[in-house]
Amino acid sequence: MLLGLALLSSCGLISCETPIERERRELREAGETPEVLIYRALKIGMRSTATKLNPEGPDANATKINLLVQHILAELEAGQAAEAGAETGEAIEPLSPADYVEIAKELYELRAVLRETNEDRYPTILHVLMAGDASASAQMAWYESTHEHMAFALAWLAVKQVPQGFRVYETGMIDPAAIELPGLRLGAHLVRGATFLAESWPWLCDEEMSGYLDLLVAEREPLLVTLAAVQAASEADVTLDDEQLLASAHAPGVLLRGLCRIQIEEKEAGALDDLEAFLADAERLGIEGEAVWLVGAYVGIKREDKAMALDNLRKLEASELLGESERELVRDAIAAIEDREPGDALNAITDKLILARVASAYVIRELGKVEWRQHFEASEGGKKITRLSGIIAAEVEQIRSKLSLEELGGLRESASRWYEQIGCGAN
Repeated sequence: MLLGLALLSSCGLISCETPIERERRELREAGETPEVLIYRALKIGMRSTATKLNPEGPDANATKINLLVQHILAELEAGQAAEAGAETGEAIEPLSPADYVEIAKELYELRAVLRETNEDRYPTILHVLMAGDASASAQMAWYESTHEHMAFALAWLAVKQVPQGFRVYETGMIDPAAIELPGLRLGAHLVRGATFLAESWPWLCDEEMSGYLDLLVAEREPLLVTLAAVQAASEADVTLDDEQLLASAHAPGVLLRGLCRIQIEEKEAGALDDLEAFLADAERLGIEGEAVWLVGAYVGIKREDKAMALDNLRKLEASELLGESERELVRDAIAAIEDREPGDALNAITDKLILARVASAYVIRELGKVEWRQHFEASEGGKKITRLSGIIAAEVEQIRSKLSLEELGGLRESASRWYEQIGCGAN
């Protein structure tokens, strides 16, 4: 009895994390690595400089955050200078163990302050840049924090050599419900779902893609208008009817949710339904490719449809996307099915292929074919967003160029000069 009580008290009985609670905690923790803490602090420094929008100026938390990050960066720069001096023979006193303890303490304090400071309480960086132009600010009144988080999430996805935590943090800060346009809201769910799947958070991915699919049903007519506009702007050779347009949006939703649910034991039956729905959409759209063959093989094995499984596996075996090790696994799966050992084949496909690089490489390759700017410009709301492309690109480049520790310290002070540098009024 005492052992049982000890176990219950250590778990907390009602405080033990559920899987989705654990993933939410891990998402929060991804935004608290040292580099992401500094990144968030710098953003708050920039966003809190809009004294024209906030006559009282930065609040106490923003002031404390700014001072902490400046001190941390100055100490880290001193450490880098000492390392460089050691290599060149210059006499520069290195940081002592006590100095590194002080940096760790300040990072811990910075994390504590950031936990109680939501950066979205301040104006967006875009509105900070437009603070001197009342007309531009009025035109962009619709632009809110969640739009900016989505812009940065996509921007960091495209920029190499930056911490992955930047993109994960920005993605986690996107609130799809705060986006008015159904098309952009659908895109927000998709970005979050794909990111959560890539980070191995299947419960969060399942929740996000369920929201995506629910929105597709609830906003069917407005989304059809948007999808039709996208098709017209793309000048595609084939004109899709309404059902095919909807299938083109439905397919990635059920594919991602199915891949998430494969990893959740109690939702495995739902995963199979989603993947079968993806195959139906692919057939309706005339889509062929590695992702379709992988899913077809998986469904064929699970449904004990030998012909379907073998047909898709043989197509997959011939794919140039597979490396030799993956190709060997496909051959083993074919042999296992032919020898009536579908369990072995299923393990090979699920463990080594469908959740590995073949599916992700295929999706990335297909996404790379999409003319995103053209798609955005297909709607009035999208036209407004593309007007920001120059500003956002310059904004991201400014941050990316400051990612070395030597230059990070001057980023906050340069924010007030960005308006003149970028020529925001002209845009």
